[in-house]
Amino acid sequence: QNAIEHLLQGKSDRAVSEAVGVARQTVWEWRNNDPLFIAELNRQRSEMWKEARERLKTMANRALDVVEL
Repeated sequence: QNAIEHLLQGKSDRAVSEAVGVARQTVWEWRNNDPLFIAELNRQRSEMWKEARERLKTMANRALDVVEL
């Protein structure tokens, strides 16, 4: 879970490995060969993008309200 959080922040495999205390190769293996890790990473990425889209929609609506005034 820690590794996934760091990956979602855009950190490199090397930075993730240092943060969670494993070898860089281990992070690479998780990202490329571990089906459960890959599924959870993809699920959390999808959720992150969904939240970002919703926030953007809200901000766009507020911006349009200001422009209309």
